Amino acid sequence: MTAMDFAVILPAYNEATHIGEAIDAVRACARNGISVEIVVVDNQSTDDTAKIARERGATVLENTDSKRRTIAALRNAGAHVTTAPVLAFLDADMLVPNDWLEKAAGRFGTGYSGALGFAERVPDDASWVGRVWGNRSDAPLTDLATDFLPGRNILVSREAFEAVDGFDETLITCEDKDFTYRLSEASRCVLRSPATTVIHLGYEKSLMEFIKKEFWRQSTTLAFAHRHGFSARTLRNPAMSLWHLLCAGLFAGTLALGAWTWVCSALALWLIPASLFTLRDAMSMRHRHNLPGVLALTFLRWNVSGAALAWQAARSALSRLVGGNAS
Repeated sequence: MTAMDFAVILPAYNEATHIGEAIDAVRACARNGISVEIVVVDNQSTDDTAKIARERGATVLENTDSKRRTIAALRNAGAHVTTAPVLAFLDADMLVPNDWLEKAAGRFGTGYSGALGFAERVPDDASWVGRVWGNRSDAPLTDLATDFLPGRNILVSREAFEAVDGFDETLITCEDKDFTYRLSEASRCVLRSPATTVIHLGYEKSLMEFIKKEFWRQSTTLAFAHRHGFSARTLRNPAMSLWHLLCAGLFAGTLALGAWTWVCSALALWLIPASLFTLRDAMSMRHRHNLPGVLALTFLRWNVSGAALAWQAARSALSRLVGGNAS
């Protein structure tokens, strides 16, 4: 067994419900020569998040700024107060298995200097939305190279983290995609691994929560694309969002005109991307009876993303207009 030191950083805002359980799960991973330092970076919580974290023995950094900070800034702050050679970034609503760090040590102990994300699932008693969306694709059969990993489940060597200057604190969302994309661009490995599975307790409890979260997640896709010079890879999401926005307008227009042939054509064009994404997920899906639900939520997700794209464009245009008038 490879002995190794890890620093686990958990950004948190009003996570009193889950923070204690999350810390206990991480603490249980300190075995077989593995040591772990746990840092909770509290973003001005109004509940007992910080108190519970301290009671569980975690180091707590509290945001004393005049306003809340981006999650990227919280992650960077936690990393900067630690010294372990491997950093693990978890959300405060993630539960890790006892072998989580042992599996990571098996990878980083061989000299691996990149990023690693393990498989995820939601609890068995999750809501319908949570189960369908959270478990829509199973873990890869072997380590799978990628350039995007979710920030709630990333382990990375400190050397690689510092080589790309950590997370971009100017991004409100997409900071995780930006981070792993920059690692990939710097020729660092970024892998998804089926070696173990973490549980996401912060799954979407209702359809309205799903819509709100997706709108927020997609709210800075243009800023992310701009950050990387509008490369083909970073423009995939805005392009797909624009497609759904245009198809929605085409569908509404043909429906209003009563042109039923065109209505059917517009609907088919509107559904094609979601259908293809669903078929892709079905390639590794154990529970194929969820396919209709996956299709429905995928279609909804991309239309919410289209609305977020329109909001970003309107906000950018208004900012330029105000800036131009001010000058």
